[in-house]
Amino acid sequence: MHAVAFGSYRPRPARRGEERIEPLGGSPPHHQPLSRVGERGADVPGAFSHRELRQFGKSLLPGRVQTAVLFLQLLLGSLCASLVAYERGMVFIPGGEFSRGRSYDWPDTRLAWYPNPLKDDTPVRKVYVNPFSMDEAEVTNERYAVFAKATHHKVPYHWLKGEIPKGQEKRPVVNVSWDDAVGFCRWEGKRLPTEAEWERASRGLAEGRMYSWGDDNPTAKLAVYGLDTGAADVCSKERNYFGLCDMIGNAWEWTADWYDRKYYEVSPDRDPPGPAQGIYRVLRGGSWFDQPPLFLTCSYRSWARPAERSPTIGFRCVRPIAQRRPDHRASLLP
Repeated sequence: MHAVAFGSYRPRPARRGEERIEPLGGSPPHHQPLSRVGERGADVPGAFSHRELRQFGKSLLPGRVQTAVLFLQLLLGSLCASLVAYERGMVFIPGGEFSRGRSYDWPDTRLAWYPNPLKDDTPVRKVYVNPFSMDEAEVTNERYAVFAKATHHKVPYHWLKGEIPKGQEKRPVVNVSWDDAVGFCRWEGKRLPTEAEWERASRGLAEGRMYSWGDDNPTAKLAVYGLDTGAADVCSKERNYFGLCDMIGNAWEWTADWYDRKYYEVSPDRDPPGPAQGIYRVLRGGSWFDQPPLFLTCSYRSWARPAERSPTIGFRCVRPIAQRRPDHRASLLP
């Protein structure tokens, strides 16, 4: 179970039979994905083909300095994305400023009795994060099995006889604690994302929106949710703006941060690291069991004790761009 501080109420990644709050959302248009693989010939989010750059360059007129600067920024961004997307299975997330938090009201937000814990994703503030690379998908059972075999780490308790359940190799690994997730990421030369990094990667350009694609509630084409059969294979739904899979639904994801209900009021505006201490770790993204909209939004914050292992909780890893070192997998993978 997800623990809750005494005297407070908070919805959380629920098990079957638990009650839910289900507010309503709007429906602005969807954002288009950043990466167009067919046109670029390589799946490098943010990269532009030589043809696109030439066509854009021809449109420049002498004396239009602002346009020239924009062109150079696009060119440099394309080169940067190509250079940093050096590891297969990871996606480059450009550094920059974004609006973190919930900028819209739920139907009962302004009522006097509205529970304070549900206001923990406000106030909305501009936050800057440095560039980083993120796993394109949640860590799968087969990736975790390689780690467990190499390090003799304990496998999830539902793996009978220590083996991945048949046919679930591509599903996100679940029933892993925060420490399990940290150990795996460290073994790959990575770490868990901060809460700010996670929201930056989830949102893309969806400033002020409920989901990375806008305000329309999820569909079976966009996310894995509302099921009672467990998680699905990773990357079986549409990717978000940056080219990431399953940022909404499939499995809740551990982040590096301790949970503090009022942290958004006092956090730094550049690469916020999270509180220095706490009881719970932050979870993001919602799971295969949850229903929209509340639990599955870009801004929703849940939490769990670090030792908790749940069939709804998994994780993915990140690597800061400045950090580039070999990991322990090279001699183990074919």
